[in-house]
Amino acid sequence: MPLRCTDTTWRQFLRTQTSTRLACDFFHVDCAVTLKRIYVFFVLGVGSRYVHLLGATTNPDGTWTTQQVRNLLMDLGDDVTEFRFLIRGRAGQFTASFDAVLADVGIRVVKTPALPAGELFC
Repeated sequence: MPLRCTDTTWRQFLRTQTSTRLACDFFHVDCAVTLKRIYVFFVLGVGSRYVHLLGATTNPDGTWTTQQVRNLLMDLGDDVTEFRFLIRGRAGQFTASFDAVLADVGIRVVKTPALPAGELFC
């Protein structure tokens, strides 16, 4: 029986799965006219570097985010089978229903590693 390395590091995982990965996150824009913060949800095709802008809202709750990922899957159509993983953060907008929508089409959700308290990305 062949031996398999089961100790894959985060870096190794990312390198070997480039073309089959999606990554998602939010960025925000502060509107000077309305004095409101607008959150923009996007998904990046890691291999192609193609960005899908899914929507903008002042209240990105779990229900809204789940609907946006449903819309993405409809837009991808048959191309959805190219993707095996979606990398996401651990924010509250990413609910169990968000993950379930992706699991239904065979996309595994991978959460970013948690950082120790007080540590920031450089």
